[in-house]
Amino acid sequence: MKRLLLLILVLMTITATAAVGKAEASSPLLKLGSQGAAVEKLKERLHALGYYSDAINATYGQAAETAVLRYQESNGLLVDGIVGPETLGSLDNNGYDLTAEEIDLIARIIYSEARGESYDGQVGVGAVILNRVTSDLFPNSVRDVVYQTNAFSVVHNGRYNMKPDETAYQAARDAAAGVDPTNGALFFYNPDISTSTYFNSRTAAAKIGNHQFTF
Repeated sequence: MKRLLLLILVLMTITATAAVGKAEASSPLLKLGSQGAAVEKLKERLHALGYYSDAINATYGQAAETAVLRYQESNGLLVDGIVGPETLGSLDNNGYDLTAEEIDLIARIIYSEARGESYDGQVGVGAVILNRVTSDLFPNSVRDVVYQTNAFSVVHNGRYNMKPDETAYQAARDAAAGVDPTNGALFFYNPDISTSTYFNSRTAAAKIGNHQFTF
């Protein structure tokens, strides 16, 4: 009986070790000098969150390490410049994994809809777009949300084509990082100039500057 229990324990240990090894293989440690597709994906994620602005390639260089150090410090992680399971997990759970193109789409809506608003108001517009992406009531991608028929008047009238300023881009990156001053709103409008009665039945979420945000 004891031999059987010992055999079971040995088999469990081997299985657990293999599982850990498999997990580590799929999520390798990334550090200065690392190469590969995982590094490129890391840079894209850090760029979307506003921590990295250098070339996006497959080499973990000094600029990438600096970005990782900044991210780790900002998020209460061990500040060592090494991207292990803890840092990777934080990156995966911190906001949205957006591409540079998606950040640009959000920044264009922010700039054309809210460039005269406070910074929180601009982040709020970006947050509405991302809240729609995760809502079952709207399309499930940034592009489809932005281009949904009659979703944003600035897309229809062409004002959306204006080049965003850096504030709009930073607001988009903050929204992508999970900042949401609207408390999860799905809509926004200016009650002083809006002629639509649609929003009268919506539940208020937050009032920021000239915009009322609603569910």
